[in-house]
Amino acid sequence: KKTFGKGKNEASAEIHPQVQALYAYFDALDGSPQSCKRALDLFGSLFHRDLQFVISSSETSTTAILSYSDLEALVFNFCRNGGKAKIQSLQQLSSVSLDETRWTAVIHNFLPDKEDALVGYDYESSSQQTITFDKDYRICHVVVAGNPGMKNLVDELESRSDPLLKTFRDFITSFDGTPGAAERARPHVEKLHHPDARLFTGVDSDAKNVQWLLDFCRSFEQDGNVAILEELERTETGLKAVIRNIVKGVDMGAAPQYGIVNDQDQIIYWQALPGQEFAMQSMVDRVLADE
Repeated sequence: KKTFGKGKNEASAEIHPQVQALYAYFDALDGSPQSCKRALDLFGSLFHRDLQFVISSSETSTTAILSYSDLEALVFNFCRNGGKAKIQSLQQLSSVSLDETRWTAVIHNFLPDKEDALVGYDYESSSQQTITFDKDYRICHVVVAGNPGMKNLVDELESRSDPLLKTFRDFITSFDGTPGAAERARPHVEKLHHPDARLFTGVDSDAKNVQWLLDFCRSFEQDGNVAILEELERTETGLKAVIRNIVKGVDMGAAPQYGIVNDQDQIIYWQALPGQEFAMQSMVDRVLADE
């Protein structure tokens, strides 16, 4: 058995690659404004798409199972609320097969007070987690048992969730390169946008409508294209997002965009940030080429 000590999230070069990846991920969860991007950049390479993250509470006799997308949304909300996490201890367990390795970790989570982050941390707890890596060093299964701290943290984050940001994330993350992306995105598109929304795709001066966006979603899905949400925040008038698109195998770069929402939190106007119109238009044109 291998055991790594408490304290700072760091791993030496001699440590197994999967452990290095785990420490790097928790290093990113440092409560800084950059933590969301840093953590989510690592998320896809650390967690398997078929992840099962099981949280059981002996206190309430309940069990919740989070999927890959559930956990990704939770991490986004955790970072947006200034959350911090660190590995307190990590120990290798006996493996159940040659294709898997198991570790038990004690994870300490901090969540700042939602009224005033300077007051201190109103949610602070540790939980023991059994983490299973597959042969490709991706986490495929996690069990958090007994301690109610993790469930309480999940419940608290849910209470702090911004429905508009959640729906927008669900829309963009639908496009993960797998079939059915457009249908997964459809209800989010319809919920997000006012029926008369005006959408601008870049240098094209003609406004598009919601039906055009739904059609574009189907085109975007066809080649297994991927959309990655790198940044998302509310502004005084609506939303600001940075979206990276992988189109027909080519990274089109990160395109900053913004939208105006009405008092029902529906997007009524959307376009690229000034100076970014060409980047957005290039992505659209590449998706629609040869149709």
